[in-house]
Amino acid sequence: MSTAAARLADRHALTSLAGPPSAVRRVAFTDATDDWVAALAVEAGIESIGGTLLAVGGYGRRQLAPFSDLDLVLLHPNDASSAEVAGVADRIWYPIWDSGIALDHAVRTLPETRSEQCVTRRDSDIGTDLPQFRRHR
Repeated sequence: MSTAAARLADRHALTSLAGPPSAVRRVAFTDATDDWVAALAVEAGIESIGGTLLAVGGYGRRQLAPFSDLDLVLLHPNDASSAEVAGVADRIWYPIWDSGIALDHAVRTLPETRSEQCVTRRDSDIGTDLPQFRRHR
């Protein structure tokens, strides 16, 4: 079993715990999700393109519930090959989709992310959530 698959199993185990929602459970669930997404990113080769992930929206605020969607931005340098970036993105996004978890995602360079057009974009949940982000570990 890959590291990412093991982390996804850990995440799923948290969804079956009995009891009411709480801040402690949201943090534990977010931590388990971070571990899984970080393993996916490493296995996808994110370091090879000099990229990083930003968690935005509720995920960025560490307010995940068991059936929350994930809002992620793959941030990469301008000089990264578009084919390599697309390959890394696919290797991160597809396992998330395959798990049945809803995903809002974007792939951006730093200048694109900083642009007013991206931050105020109305056709993308990611654009409106960018003011609330954290660097994924």
